[in-house]
Amino acid sequence: MKSLIKGSFSMLLTLCLCNCFAQSSAPISEPDYNKPKLFASLPQALNIKVELLAALFSIQEGQSVSIKLGAHVYSGVVVSRSDASAKEIQSVIVRSTNYAGSALTFTRGVTSTGAFFFKGRILSRTHSDAFELQIQDGAYYFIKKHQLRIMNE
Repeated sequence: MKSLIKGSFSMLLTLCLCNCFAQSSAPISEPDYNKPKLFASLPQALNIKVELLAALFSIQEGQSVSIKLGAHVYSGVVVSRSDASAKEIQSVIVRSTNYAGSALTFTRGVTSTGAFFFKGRILSRTHSDAFELQIQDGAYYFIKKHQLRIMNE
């Protein structure tokens, strides 16, 4: 009888300890839908020549750049770039000086057939709007999107 009581007590103690040390659920953070717009004065689509963006791969970190986006100029400083010896994929990041808080990320890759592909974004974590590089009818455009459609908070 004593062993039955000890066993029951041990089982109860084990269940209580397991419940105490169980992981609590992660808090769900609700995104801020009231962020201000940074690119409100810019059009919905900005025509871009990828050759101008590809020239960024030859610029050293810390150098200033000005990139023509349609009729507008995006000025900034190169803050990061991939190693020049990487041939399959290269990236560069430009932190803006005229759109405070935003950064342009541009990536060029090579497919298995040897063709180039391009990806790019201009976004700010503190603003609600952003641009994403897309190809339409053979031309590249930065298309305005809501920041939450591009990245999670």
